[in-house]
Amino acid sequence: MVVLTLFFSQITLSAATIRVNSDADTNIQDGKLTLREALLIARGRLFRCLSKEEADHIDAMHTLPFLGSNPCVARIVPESLPDECWILVGPLEDSCNGVGDGYADQIDIRVSGTIHVQDTELPSLGLDDSIDGHGITLDGAGVGRPSAPGLSLSPGVTRCAFPPDPPDARNQVRELTIRDFSGDGILAQGATGIFEDLLIFGNRGAGIHLTSGKCPDLDKRLNSHGCILRRNVIHSNGDAGIVIEVDPSFDNPDAHSNTIEQCQIGLQQGEEWPAGDEPHHGNGGPGILLRQTRGNVVGSEDDPSRRNVIAANVGGGIVIEGTNASANSIVGNLIGISATTDTPGGNGKANVILRGGAHDNRIGEIGASNLITSSTVGVLITGAGTSGNHVRANYIGTNYHGQQGLNVLKRFGNGAGVRVEDGASRNVIGGEATGTGTFPPGNVILHNDSAGIEIIGKGTDQNVVEANQIGVYVTGGYIIGSNYEGIVIRDGASNNDVRARNVIGGNRVGIRIEGADAKKNYVNGNYIGIDDSGQRGIGNREDGLLIIDAPETEVRANIISNNGGNGIRVDGAFGTLIGDAKDQGGNTIAGNHLSGILVHRAANTRIRSNSIGRLFANDFGITVDGNSGRTYIGGTEPGEGNVITGNKYAGVRIDGATTVHNTVRGNAIDANGAMGIDLAETGVTANDARDVDAGPNQRLNYPVIGRPSPLHGGVSIPVSFAGAPFIVVTIDLYSSEQCDASGHGEGRRWIASKTATATANGDVELTFRIRPSTLPKTFVLTATATDRAGNTSEFSRCR
Repeated sequence: MVVLTLFFSQITLSAATIRVNSDADTNIQDGKLTLREALLIARGRLFRCLSKEEADHIDAMHTLPFLGSNPCVARIVPESLPDECWILVGPLEDSCNGVGDGYADQIDIRVSGTIHVQDTELPSLGLDDSIDGHGITLDGAGVGRPSAPGLSLSPGVTRCAFPPDPPDARNQVRELTIRDFSGDGILAQGATGIFEDLLIFGNRGAGIHLTSGKCPDLDKRLNSHGCILRRNVIHSNGDAGIVIEVDPSFDNPDAHSNTIEQCQIGLQQGEEWPAGDEPHHGNGGPGILLRQTRGNVVGSEDDPSRRNVIAANVGGGIVIEGTNASANSIVGNLIGISATTDTPGGNGKANVILRGGAHDNRIGEIGASNLITSSTVGVLITGAGTSGNHVRANYIGTNYHGQQGLNVLKRFGNGAGVRVEDGASRNVIGGEATGTGTFPPGNVILHNDSAGIEIIGKGTDQNVVEANQIGVYVTGGYIIGSNYEGIVIRDGASNNDVRARNVIGGNRVGIRIEGADAKKNYVNGNYIGIDDSGQRGIGNREDGLLIIDAPETEVRANIISNNGGNGIRVDGAFGTLIGDAKDQGGNTIAGNHLSGILVHRAANTRIRSNSIGRLFANDFGITVDGNSGRTYIGGTEPGEGNVITGNKYAGVRIDGATTVHNTVRGNAIDANGAMGIDLAETGVTANDARDVDAGPNQRLNYPVIGRPSPLHGGVSIPVSFAGAPFIVVTIDLYSSEQCDASGHGEGRRWIASKTATATANGDVELTFRIRPSTLPKTFVLTATATDRAGNTSEFSRCR
């Protein structure tokens, strides 16, 4: 047999319809067309005679004389073969109306039931061609070759020579069931297709695999791009449900912009999570894997009906990986939960995973929230180079998705809500804060078994947590849905910023920052234990902010209230800054069950410009204990002093035999239930001769204020101090409207300070000259002493 082979230039091609009317898997001349034969015809690779009956099932043949010369159909030679034997070799010229490689052929399957594919896989579908299965099943259990796909798509000569951009000449695959093949359900190489209304399950590879392909006879390689995957049910496959991957070395390295919508991946059609010991139907890999590809959209930003349901998959819900994986959008999906939002169906490992250098991807958007529930981790961002990703406006750990009333909110927590780890940097969890009391631009993170947000590991730096609701959902009313801890930063994670209107309540601990390598993290502008109106308490059960061994943490401009433990606990840490005189950087710390601030086993803690107890009483304003030293409470520069008022017990309590060198100066300490400054919590500590006693702040003696007298239009106030020989002390003078019940202190207004050196007997005599205009009409005076080592005394007796 001789086949006429013709070469051609770029032409205008007309589509043919090839109707399959047999459910056999054969290639013989029997008057019927099988799917195998139709695929060979569409690629111009049948290479056998067509009978008149077979040709009648190809619409393009009907416009041609069956006998005689036609440029679109090549006669078989020699002449001894029957006149009605024809072979299709593809397009020849602009006027051709035929079938074959280069034509946008439509394969229309007009049989029902199942096609049992035998021995070898089906021929590949050309990227110009389409299949409408009308519900037929392709069963691959009888295919002997390993890794054989159910249906493959690969570039033909025409597509490679003149690749169209979507939506031009897209191939379409619809209404097929593809099951039990040894490879992928669908393997599309270099595709620009539409894949819709498919049921794909039981295959050993992926459900749908969009990847790159090499062109025949041309030095060109194409990546799949511009595909639409719609209304597919993909479950129980051995690998991922859907894989989209790009080879950056191929000729179109920027291939992107695939869309996945209205798919159910990991559950059967309409299935809830199986009850009891019933098997689940998740895919063996991730539900969706986006590898080295950009600009893909999973879900919809503007139409909730186009969301995907992604649940029960073993390798994760959605995985985005690779240094070229960027600008992908995961929006409006149900991930780890069934379509009714009533039944959890968490994916293995994590519901959403970004790894391997994936960058600048979006997980959620305002108006297009994902529901992310019931996995080990809700969103996992991991690995060096994985950066610039934005997780916002999602509901993580709850079924609530903004369309139902609060009464339907259920506990569907993850292990951790969001975890950033192992060197991932510059990611944003949340969104720019605006407004109060409405859905935040950040995330609602509830019910998670460990932390709402975890930031973990060395190199995990410069991540931002902003405007989330963590452990509580506040909108009109409020729902408390506790995480074990709100936010955790540990194990060397540094330079991360928890800022700008996070509402953190209802957790065991609001924020925990831990570890000697977890350096210089920031907690700025949050609501910890209180809603963002500042009016409604939603306290964490223990501490609002817990800093353990983490150096140089900076805490500014937060409202920390109603927590069951301390507002802030600094434990073993060095160089913590709590409050700042610059840019209104002080914290409001009120209504906490223990101390507003507890400094324990810590050094070089600076506490400035805060309001402590002013709105609601803490038990103690500030407690310093446990061998803490070099704590600086307040200061005499403008704005450095704290307002410590209205607390249930002492304003400042310093306790512990070796808790020394703690300085309290320039604060407004007033109206507390016990002493303004209390060393050892024993009431007034009496002065002793030459100040030889030890204890908290060395039990430094307090000054004694003499009788004021008028002097040259002012007031002369003598102050004396008796201590160790040659001690250098600074005396701070304060005024208050009334004296404390103890007769010592407090000091509402700092007036002035003077420093002097004691005599050999330990005596200091000073005189303050004060203008009356600096004093209230009714006042008492009190003073403190601070030695050169930084120990501050209790307040003196009032005068």
